[in-house]
Amino acid sequence: MKILGIRNYSDGIRYAIIEKDDSGYKCLNLSNENRITKPKSCEGNDIYTWFRKEIERIIDNNKGFDGIAIKQNENTPSNYSKLKQVMFFDCITTMVASDKNIPISSFVYTNLRTSSKNVEQLAESNVGKTSKHWDTKIADAIVAAIKMTNAHV
Repeated sequence: MKILGIRNYSDGIRYAIIEKDDSGYKCLNLSNENRITKPKSCEGNDIYTWFRKEIERIIDNNKGFDGIAIKQNENTPSNYSKLKQVMFFDCITTMVASDKNIPISSFVYTNLRTSSKNVEQLAESNVGKTSKHWDTKIADAIVAAIKMTNAHV
């Protein structure tokens, strides 16, 4: 089973490609690209066009996903425009998955049986750490993808 874990944020995308087999979990992009940052020149509705193309590129370059798992943003920033943009990113991810006939699920920490304080340790204990940009966002993507495999994390 191959799952794409996504954690969108206002300035980009964190993603993990998790594969589960009889031996356990493996993050296929642990040492490769796992963070895509929004270009500084990208503003207005161009942000959403850029984002859709990046999600499609990830899916098209890594064929064979059995599902996509989104870890939703649970913070309510005082700046609604940042939260709104992340919600739109999650919606675009859902639409791309639908267009490509890939099942999609969305999770919050309660569903994942963890918290922002523990998610990095949980991700690391299952697949290890990314070689670059290790943080809560990539851990969120990893744990959401693991959860979608119907495993108990």
